Amino acid sequence: MTFAAAVPYHRRMRSPFRFVTRLVAVLSLVACVLVASLWMRSTMKMDQVRTADPLRQTTLVSANGEFCVETVTSIVPEFEPGTSIAHALPSQYGPRTISWQVAGLGAGTEFLPTLDGPIRYDTLMIPLWLVVVLLATPPVLFWDGRKLIPAAVTPDSNAF
Repeated sequence: MTFAAAVPYHRRMRSPFRFVTRLVAVLSLVACVLVASLWMRSTMKMDQVRTADPLRQTTLVSANGEFCVETVTSIVPEFEPGTSIAHALPSQYGPRTISWQVAGLGAGTEFLPTLDGPIRYDTLMIPLWLVVVLLATPPVLFWDGRKLIPAAVTPDSNAF
């Protein structure tokens, strides 16, 4: 008798689903802890990573409990290619423009006219508390969805 014949179909198919579910829950929990630590750090320090090519500059900033992505685009080559990293106090940072904002989530676009052509500033702000909540959801659903099955429950027992 083979393994496939000895184990019912529903038990064989449940195993890969459980593995993937547990893997997603554990990875999400690890990412949640990492983002929560970034959130705590961003209240005390500002971390900035800037990368550029001649026509576009992208800046990733973690400050004041928010993660901000700023992109500056130019028609003519204006930026020095490369990557830079900076650390400062969170009070030294403020996003350029935010057109709308709801519960810390916001975005904005601004055009700055110059003699060489317009420069476009795009900003996206994501509150780190929202990322932590979203990353904590899969582990909570996984562990909340598990049911403890009593070992011996008979129809005439009064166990509720």
